[in-house]
Amino acid sequence: MKNQSWIYIGLVLIVLVVPQAMGQNLYHTGLLFNAAPLPKEQRTSLNLTDESPIVVRNSFSLDFDFALWNNNQFGYVFRIYNKQNNNIDLVFVPGPNGDGNLKLAINGRPTTINLPLTERELIRNHWINLRFRFDLKKGNVTCTKGNATFIDNQVNLTGFSKIYICFGVNRGSYFPTTDVPNMAVRNIRINDFENKIRHNWLLNESEGNEATDLVGNLIAKADNPNWIINNHFFWNKQTEFKLNSSSGVTIDTAQNRIIFVATDQIISYDIIHAKTSVRYTQNEKQSVEKSESYFYSPFKKTIYCIGEIPSPVETYNEFLNQWESPEKNDLPRLYSNPTYFMDERSQSAFSLGGYSNYKYNNKLLQYNLKDRKWEEYRLKGDNLLPRYFASVTPTAKAGEYFVFGGYGNASGQQELGPQCLYDLYLLNLNDSSITKKWSMENIQDNF
Repeated sequence: MKNQSWIYIGLVLIVLVVPQAMGQNLYHTGLLFNAAPLPKEQRTSLNLTDESPIVVRNSFSLDFDFALWNNNQFGYVFRIYNKQNNNIDLVFVPGPNGDGNLKLAINGRPTTINLPLTERELIRNHWINLRFRFDLKKGNVTCTKGNATFIDNQVNLTGFSKIYICFGVNRGSYFPTTDVPNMAVRNIRINDFENKIRHNWLLNESEGNEATDLVGNLIAKADNPNWIINNHFFWNKQTEFKLNSSSGVTIDTAQNRIIFVATDQIISYDIIHAKTSVRYTQNEKQSVEKSESYFYSPFKKTIYCIGEIPSPVETYNEFLNQWESPEKNDLPRLYSNPTYFMDERSQSAFSLGGYSNYKYNNKLLQYNLKDRKWEEYRLKGDNLLPRYFASVTPTAKAGEYFVFGGYGNASGQQELGPQCLYDLYLLNLNDSSITKKWSMENIQDNF
């Protein structure tokens, strides 16, 4: 009896845990479909029913996550069909302004299921959950996209009992097609008329051309697969170009581009569309230091170049396409290798820590972009150990920053033995405070 009790408890736990595990989505998984301009034989197909058709009755649903890597390619997202020449197609049709539509057609006729997609939704890694419910008895289709629901009550779904489902290219004898958008899908689920999950392909594979069905044991076949998880483990060369010796890099988070700065060039790399553009500036950047840091303000369309303290901050105006170089001062260099960061609200650049004359410091310096001079910014709270090469990143709250690690020691004197630091501080510019949060102890290998 005791063994039976434990078996019963184990079965209950399995029932409770498994459905939740099926619904989990890892952001880095999925299948990316090769599309034009690749030759037709190199484009991707995902056949869910390569082994056998799926038997349905009364109603069924198809649920999956969808994303587009290229918003200007027409193609079939999926085809549901039988061997009696009945078919259901979901097609992506590009729009004129970077937008598009997902249109559902049944037996070659359009339905009222027409899902508009904005340009912001049509960028890679922006996943959209789509759920299609097909009521075979009532002859209606319901589609759910986020909080929006689309219904067509007048469709002909007779004849669908044994169905075949293919995403992308269909190389079968029935309803073949090679038109596929450069899309990605993941976590495909098929529910029966009782809304129970009958099949579930997470598409979290990393190799091979088969995808595992966690529920129904129906192996899906993928031709020319591009498993997305590999893009998070292996480097892929995107482009190359040469810059002069004085160069730097910054990021434009608003337009998803990496900006490379040279003496007389601004090179932008569009991460989403993998495009490079080169712009020659009206004048050359004056500073040529090797230790410069660069920041881009999407609000002001300005690049800030911070050199050695107390040198003034140089700015590039993207509207005018030119550098503005304030008058240089003759003050001696104070610190090397501090950590720089920008605070948009106060229109200031900040410098934390640094090294000079065999000493590390823990000072926070502020450069007001209007006054164009460096001043010490006094902090209250916990003591920050002197260091350089610290890491600083903004938190979700404006004016707050995390400070982590670096190299230094409690005294700041190099001759007393500096070391790698593994402590985390919260720097709050709203009340001029710094608070130690924690420190990692017993680190075996320095990093």
